[in-house]
Amino acid sequence: MKGQKQENNWEMNDLDRAERLRREAEFLEYKEGVRSRLRQLMQLSKDPFYNSYLNQMMKDLESGRATPKQVDCEARRSYQEYCRRMEHKQVAHIRSGEDCRRIIQQIPDGKWTAKEKPVESAGQLHSMELKVGIHVFSIIGAIFVFVAYMVFGYNYLEGMAQGIYLCGTTLVVAATAIWVSRKKNSEVLRLIALAGCYICLFPIQGFESGLKFLMVSLVLLMVNGISAFFPNQENRTLMNVVHLLPYLIFTFLSVYIAWAEQIAAVYLVLGVVFSFIFLNIFSLFICREKRTAFFPLCCIGNGLYIFLLFLIGSLGPGIDGAADMALFVHLTAEVLVLAVCSVIFMLWDREDGRRWAQLYYVASLVLSLGSFSGYQWEVVISILAAFLAVKFTAGQKEVLVLDCIIVVWTALTGIWQAGAEDSWYLTGVLFACILLLSAFRIKQMYLFHEIVITTGVLLIWWKWWAEYLHDNLDMETGWFYLISAGLLLLLFLIFNFLPGLKGKNQKPYNIVSIVFMTFYYLEAWLCNDYIFSTAMMILGAATIIIVFRERFCLAISRKYLLLAGFLTYFVLTGHYELPVVVSILLMIIALGSVGIGFKKDDRFQRIYGLTMAALVCVKLVLYDFREAETVYRVITFLTVGIIALIISFLYIRLEKIRERSKIGSQC
Repeated sequence: MKGQKQENNWEMNDLDRAERLRREAEFLEYKEGVRSRLRQLMQLSKDPFYNSYLNQMMKDLESGRATPKQVDCEARRSYQEYCRRMEHKQVAHIRSGEDCRRIIQQIPDGKWTAKEKPVESAGQLHSMELKVGIHVFSIIGAIFVFVAYMVFGYNYLEGMAQGIYLCGTTLVVAATAIWVSRKKNSEVLRLIALAGCYICLFPIQGFESGLKFLMVSLVLLMVNGISAFFPNQENRTLMNVVHLLPYLIFTFLSVYIAWAEQIAAVYLVLGVVFSFIFLNIFSLFICREKRTAFFPLCCIGNGLYIFLLFLIGSLGPGIDGAADMALFVHLTAEVLVLAVCSVIFMLWDREDGRRWAQLYYVASLVLSLGSFSGYQWEVVISILAAFLAVKFTAGQKEVLVLDCIIVVWTALTGIWQAGAEDSWYLTGVLFACILLLSAFRIKQMYLFHEIVITTGVLLIWWKWWAEYLHDNLDMETGWFYLISAGLLLLLFLIFNFLPGLKGKNQKPYNIVSIVFMTFYYLEAWLCNDYIFSTAMMILGAATIIIVFRERFCLAISRKYLLLAGFLTYFVLTGHYELPVVVSILLMIIALGSVGIGFKKDDRFQRIYGLTMAALVCVKLVLYDFREAETVYRVITFLTVGIIALIISFLYIRLEKIRERSKIGSQC
């Protein structure tokens, strides 16, 4: 009896467990159905606000903050509200609503119903009569009203009253119209507000003062800011274009009019910076909305503003002939743009590479204003500041183009400044040092930077030597070739031993360096001085020994034969006054060739040495013996004789070695 009761309890437990599992399965199936409906609604919805609300309902469903039944009821209610909002839109939106109804009604768990209204035909919605009657005449009427408003202000008011009337009331009216247009979702009201603002503030009779120019610029900044950051939900692309182009055109026109009135350049800079502020914040705003198509247009607009600031800072009213005023204007523009770009850079998403455009704007303005200044220190500090800022961020791939530009700009400025007499020609040397230091921060485009740095340093040295050392200090020509070859060797070693350049393909740069070196060494005979020829010969010999190695991908099989030929060339073209000196040097080269030929087991090297020694002996007998004095004859013949005996001794040793090796092979 007891066992039967226990068996009945087991059966009841199994039934309860099965019932719980069934209810849990129904709950999960219902939850999945609600989730599927939300996804379908999100795919078909054309309203971004409705999409956000559906996303929030999906999160509440997944997290358990709302039950599937609660989410289902709220989805039905919000869908009915969505259908009512969509009824006044175009036929495409209405059709999407009908498709949505059709799909939802196919779901078996109840029908989602909405109050249906008859849909008007496309011809009724888009009739030309309605367009002309509503949109065209509303814009025309508003423009006429604003023109009357502007004419009254310019003709019957003066001074501060005129400024308050035009700027103040325009700001209030435009802001109100923008607010109403956002509530009504009407782009026509928005266009009327912006167009009226431009019409009322356009300076038909001029600005008369810098303060009024700033007031107009500030009102435009505020109106466009309000319009851009409180947008309508429809026709966003059209409104973005309306914000970009008219503001840009109005800024250029207003600066042109103020320039003609000789308003101080500082006021013009402030007005342009106001436009620059709006465009940068607007660029950040639209990029956060994933509207990437407008970012290039914003970059072009900012580039035009930078160019306008450069024109004001170089040619603006009161700038010509006034270096102090130009410096003040330059610093004002640079500080303001730097502050704006720094703030925008920090607000931008760290993962978005487009934020580095702010560095391009600052560097472009600093380089363009500072490079053409009348103050040498402004030139140096401006370029040095931009150079350090770019080199500090050189590892970023977005800064690649700017990094290449800054190196070329620094080189060109250094070449130009190398002939500036006001700085005692030392500014160019400073830029050459900056280029040398930049070699330690090469992160990309290695060959390009190496070629630009090498060419820039050589051209700066050439101009400094030609316009200062040679012309003013009468320095001899030999120094030019000697120092040029030394600089090339120094740069060669720097680029091949820097830790950041290890493992890079340095062979193209090394070949180019060898070509440049060869040019300088072949031209060294123009020095007409045996001292410089000897120095060049020693430096060239060291260069051949150091450079032609496997370490630099320039290894050659007969490096020392090349060295012997190089030394022979310099001895013959070295402008030595005594022929016996040439003979002794050639005999030393011959001895060295034979010795190296024995050590390296190079038959061509030994033959070169023997041939050289034989020619020197013939030269001694036929030429040097007649021209030289007695003491020089004794020294020359003694030296050459000793060297000849050493060569003979070396060959005797070679013969003995060969005989021993022959006997050993026979044994």
